[in-house]
Amino acid sequence: RLPTSLTDNRCHLQAFRHLYVLAARHRCVEAVEVDTKQPVDVSVALETEHGTESASFPRLMLSSGDVRSITLRSERYWPVTICRAPAGDGAGRWMKALEASRRLYVKRRSGHLPHRLDSSGAQGAFQAWFPTFTAPDLD
Repeated sequence: RLPTSLTDNRCHLQAFRHLYVLAARHRCVEAVEVDTKQPVDVSVALETEHGTESASFPRLMLSSGDVRSITLRSERYWPVTICRAPAGDGAGRWMKALEASRRLYVKRRSGHLPHRLDSSGAQGAFQAWFPTFTAPDLD
């Protein structure tokens, strides 16, 4: 039997209901630390046609044509900016590589602890120079 309308659920095969899985694209982008090859959480700035948006990786990426540049904003990792090349220019290979691999490789600065040991970044190189002292308890 063939379905009589678009909402006819008696005649559609189960495979037809899940065809969206075949049409879905992998859009999850994650940041990976170069030294340990472990995924890390980093904050980034995404520049789009509508303005600049703050986000954090890992996340679902916007449509490939919407993102103009990605800038890494973290004190723990070296700064990285990846820009989309203008039409006809071959300089946008880094953005194409990011879309293909879905990984942004980041390098940790010396003096900062790895993300797994200090996820908030509170014990980095800056904190070593300015320790926090507490008042003695006089009770």
